[in-house]
Amino acid sequence: MMEACGVVFDRQITEPLADIYWSVLKKHTDEEIQEAFTKAIHACKFFPKPAELLEFIEGSPEDRIAIAYIQLRKACESIGAYESVIFSDPGLETIIEAWGGWEEVCHLPLEEWQYRQKQFRDLYRVSMDIKREPKKFTGRHEYVNRLNGYAEARREPIRIDAKRDQYLKLVKQ
Repeated sequence: MMEACGVVFDRQITEPLADIYWSVLKKHTDEEIQEAFTKAIHACKFFPKPAELLEFIEGSPEDRIAIAYIQLRKACESIGAYESVIFSDPGLETIIEAWGGWEEVCHLPLEEWQYRQKQFRDLYRVSMDIKREPKKFTGRHEYVNRLNGYAEARREPIRIDAKRDQYLKLVKQ
């Protein structure tokens, strides 16, 4: 698709140029990259920079913050504090840790969520691109079972690693 984009924008695709783009985009699927180039053909006036393609795939920083906020709220509402969870998003891990842990976040009243929106944006912005292994947040069931000697009764944590497009629908609601 990069070649097609080169044709549209009258840009020769050299091997070094392709290598640079690949090094930036390699963490994404071929389908995501192809879709980004397709969007660039429709939206850009010039051959897209790697950062523009990343924005087509991941969304702008503001999009990502809004999506993460909704993702965390929905996880608290639909999963709740009783289940253990693993978020693949390092920004959300930072928020959960800063706000006292999974159980504490799940029990925040609506007014508190509204009060903390600016803090969420600020914390998420500085931590959303940190590279680290996903962390498990222990839910109430697992905690109590371990306390009572029933560690073997634990269930697998719920993994929350949805892609941006799945949450864009939530932003529009």
